[in-house]
Amino acid sequence: STINGRLVTVTGLYKPYLVGASAILVGAVFSMIFITPETSNLDLIWRLFLIGVGLGPAQSMFALAIQNAVPQNQMGAATSASQFFRALGNTLGVAIFGAMLTANIGVELTRHAPPGTATAHVEMADLQRMAMAQTDAARAHPGPPMPPTVLQIQVRQSFTAAIVGGMHVALGGVIIAFFVGLMIPGVRLRDHPEPQK
Repeated sequence: STINGRLVTVTGLYKPYLVGASAILVGAVFSMIFITPETSNLDLIWRLFLIGVGLGPAQSMFALAIQNAVPQNQMGAATSASQFFRALGNTLGVAIFGAMLTANIGVELTRHAPPGTATAHVEMADLQRMAMAQTDAARAHPGPPMPPTVLQIQVRQSFTAAIVGGMHVALGGVIIAFFVGLMIPGVRLRDHPEPQK
C-alpha cells in the first residue's frame, strides 16, 4: 500500500494500480484453490503474501477513487460512508465465511472418515481438545515428531477441503471486484499537474 501510494502521488493516476492490484488478488485467491493437505507452510506463505499484495492497494485505491469523485466539501461524508460500508462488509464476510467453514468441516469430516468410523457428532470443541492433548503430549515427551494419527489425517483433509470450498466463493467475489475496478473512470487526481510533454 505504501509503495502504491507513492506511485499514485507521482503519477496522479490510480486506476492502473487499482486494476493491477485486483488482478494480483484474483490470481492469488485462484492459487489458494490448489492447496492440499500436503501443502507446506512456505507454499502457503507465498500465496497469502500475494493476497496481501493485492488486497492492500486494491482497498486503498477504491477509497481514493471515492474521495476523488466527490466535491471537496463532501469528501468527509464520502470517506466515512466508504469506511462504514467496508467495515460492514468485513463483518458480514467474516460471519458468512466462518459459518461456511464450520458447516463444511462437519460435512468433510464425515466424507473423509475411514470406513466404519462414526464422525457425525465431531464438533469444533472436540477438535480443539484433540489439538491441546497433542500439544501437551509433545511438551511432556520432546523428541522426533510422531507420525500423524488417522484422525489427524482426516482432520487435515477436512479442513483443507473446507478452506478450498470457501476459496471458490472468495474467487467469485474478487472477480466481481476486478470488473467493478475496470468500470471506475480513470481520471487524474484532483489538483495533480498534467505530465510535461
